[in-house]
Amino acid sequence: MLTVEHLTYRYSRRGAPVLRGVDLTLESGEIGILLGCNGSGKTTLFKNLLGICTPDSGSIRFDGQELTVAGRKNAEWFFREYQGFATGRADPATGQADPA
Repeated sequence: MLTVEHLTYRYSRRGAPVLRGVDLTLESGEIGILLGCNGSGKTTLFKNLLGICTPDSGSIRFDGQELTVAGRKNAEWFFREYQGFATGRADPATGQADPA
């Protein structure tokens, strides 16, 4: 299960938040779609999920393992193990990563 709680991120200390209080839960086997206008924060959310960006506040957990600040090593593990999930290349029937 992927759980995002109260996620906030801004690109600079003084800038306006790009993500503000984002909450998201995807159960195992569930498929989610993220839609939004240009500049709405879709890519920024994925960068936070993958550990490329570090959120200002909030938490990201995958199967109960923290992926934010204290869990950077877990973020690397998440990317290796679930890159199909992260890139959208997964078999919808099984949820398993598609080797391409």
